[in-house]
Amino acid sequence: MLMKKIQYQLELSFWNITIQALSENKLAQRVYRDAYHMRQEPKVFQDWLAVGLTGLAGFISGMGIFFLMAIAK
Repeated sequence: MLMKKIQYQLELSFWNITIQALSENKLAQRVYRDAYHMRQEPKVFQDWLAVGLTGLAGFISGMGIFFLMAIAK
């Protein structure tokens, strides 16, 4: 029971510090603002989604080729 209470308080402290740090961070504020505006414009959101999925596909393909080359040695 005591461990649960300590764990709960540690988790609350972590999130309080994290949320405060992110709230004061200018980069995080800009990312949140841009993400909100991007979500409001469906065309922009679709374009970024396509870019992200293309990058992810390239990354997965590259990792697959890397592992195939590593196995072939």
